[in-house]
Order: sequence, then structure tokens, then C-alpha cells
Amino acid sequence: MKNRWSSEHERPADGSARRFLVVAGGTGGHIAPALAVGEALRRSGEGAVVRYLTGSRQIERQAFEAASEFPDFLACERAPRVSLAGVPEMLRYLRSVEESWRLLRRFRPDAVLATGGYVCAPVLAMARALRIPYFLHESNAVPGQVTRWFARGARRVFVEHEAAARRLDARVATERVGTPVRRALFDARRADALERFGLEQGRPVLFVLGGSQGARGINEAMIEALPRIPSSLGLQVIWACGPLNHKTVSGLLERSALEGTRVSLHDFLDDVHLAYAAADLVLSRAGASTLAEISALGLPSILVPFPEAKDNHQWENARALAESGGAVVLDELSLTGERLANELTELLGSDARREELARAARACGRPRCAEAIAAHLLGHEWPTEPAVLATAHTIEKLTA
Repeated sequence: MKNRWSSEHERPADGSARRFLVVAGGTGGHIAPALAVGEALRRSGEGAVVRYLTGSRQIERQAFEAASEFPDFLACERAPRVSLAGVPEMLRYLRSVEESWRLLRRFRPDAVLATGGYVCAPVLAMARALRIPYFLHESNAVPGQVTRWFARGARRVFVEHEAAARRLDARVATERVGTPVRRALFDARRADALERFGLEQGRPVLFVLGGSQGARGINEAMIEALPRIPSSLGLQVIWACGPLNHKTVSGLLERSALEGTRVSLHDFLDDVHLAYAAADLVLSRAGASTLAEISALGLPSILVPFPEAKDNHQWENARALAESGGAVVLDELSLTGERLANELTELLGSDARREELARAARACGRPRCAEAIAAHLLGHEWPTEPAVLATAHTIEKLTA
């Protein structure tokens, strides 16, 4: 009997809907692209069925549930260590392999797309064993471990950076398409965003975020910087400080003497698209998904790469955008409140400088990346360089 998945990746002959399993975990930087491609597949008009799979940690499930998606999950959080201490991890991994096999046999996807996180490993191992076509997406300039492990068997590895493709085996089929971003980013309007966060028109807005779990170094520098920013700027801040830091940051803010500055503090934002829509400037880590969002929207930014990121990939990500003129990069190890206050004051006080950064960032953006990947999964051709998508946010900025 012919294997269900042994033929080339084509539309089923009976005309039935295509089925896709999209796997992502670990961080919001892996999950956001997965959601974006899933949305694009469903919007394709071809009746695609999309099912998501993620890890078992609360933050992973929360990221999907914020998008009204309720994925399957595996208890696989990290690569198992080959040691006595790693025995529980190995057992969890083997259990995840078995559960992946059961899910794949039950759901019978036409293809699997993995966008990162260790939870992808057991699924991809079983997809390979069952001869199910699988695709990978790599957002970072330095490919992650899962990408390196499984790139050789992938039908295609979609990348954000050419540097990532160069770091993979030359026999791997790669294509530079960018990093997928969700459609909601392009539909949000500034007026709605200001109302949501209780902010005023006519005053500059800084959006501070450190990824899905927050950034302690950025938070500490911001606490020191805010009192040093001139009250005459009338600064307003939307600050996503992370669940672990919220209590501390909130307490420090209450004790700070802030004149003329308004702060909207949050542990986690389900509606990050509205925060972007309100922002005149972004202060952020340099995760690949965040940079894709910033560049797709054409937003000026100050980036503080996480110094302990694996393979130093955040520095590589930030450097790529900074060298294009689209961002200012600061080293956390030498970052002080005074230095950050000076950078923020200079940029917030200069419309021309912010627009210069915004234009360069916009030129790097690939806002239709999700549609490009969906087209490839569905077997369609897609232009190598998708046209820039006009967004509500961009239109407001250009016509203001």
C-alpha cells in the first residue's frame, strides 16, 4: 500500500482540505510567527485546516490563548541531557515522541511547519519517520538547535537572514522570506490604542517591552532613566515589564518622582498590536519576532540585546537592523539610566531623527511574509520580494 505521505507535497487528488500541523514553543518569538502563518493559511480561501502544538508551560499556552487558539501540548521543555541528572528529561522526551506519533497518525497532516522551540524536536523526529513533509522557519541570524538538527530533512527552511542560510549545510533548501507577523498589527489604529491605554493625543509615546517574559536589565535602566527625562517632553510610556518583574517595577514606580510623565504598566500584553499603534518609539530586546514587527510597521527603535542569548543571536539580529540605519543598539552590560535617558530624550525630541530610523526600518520589513510561507505550503508560487503592505499604522504616521 502506498504511504499516505510518500508523494510530493501536492493538493490531495480528492480535492479535500489541506491539513497542517504548526508547532512552536519556548518563547513568544517562536509562537508569534506560527500564529501568523496559521492565520494566513486559513485566509487563503482554500479551506486549510490548521492545528497548533506547543509546550506545556503556562506562558506558552497563554500566548496561544491570547489569540483565541487552544493548542495541543507536549511536556518537552528542553533538549534532554545524557547524564543521570537528565534521566527525567529523557523520559519526558521519549513520552513526547510517543505522543507526537499518536497525534500525527490521528490528525494525518499534509505537512508540518515548525517555527522553533525544543517542543518541535519530537514532532519533527516522528514526521521524518512517517515521511510527512515538514518545513522549518528560522528567525534568527544564528540558526537554533532544532533547525540545525532537522534542516537536512526539511522540504524547505524559511529564513529571516541570509547569514542563517549560510550557516546551514549547503544541501539544505533555504529561502529568505522574513519573519511572519500577524495581520492584527496592520489593522490597529492610533486613536483606539491611545484610548485603550488611557493616553493623550499630541504627546510622544514610548513602548517598552522585553519579550514575553520581560527584561530585567531594561526595566532597571528605565526606572533610573525616567526621572532624568525632561518633563517638558510630556512623555507617555506603555511598559510591558514581564510577569516576574511586575510587582518590583510597580513598587519602584510608585516611589519615583515623575513629573509630566504618564506610565501604563503591564505584566503581559495580549493586545501588543495596539501598543505598537500608539508608539512613536520602541525600546526593546532584539528577539527576531519583535524586530520583524518593528520593521514591518516602520517604527524607530532602541534595541538592547539580551547578553546571555544562546549563540549571541540577539546581537546578530540587532546588528542587521542597525547596519541598515533602522535602529539604535545599546549594550546592556554598559547601560546606565543616564545613558538611556539621554538616548530617549534625543530621539523623542527629534521628529526628523525618528523618521530617518523609521524609513530605514520600513525598508527592511517583509510584512507579507506569512502569506509567502502559506503560499509555499499550499504549493503556490510567490514573488521573491513581496510588495510592501500599506498598514493603518503606516498611513497614520505618513499623513499626520
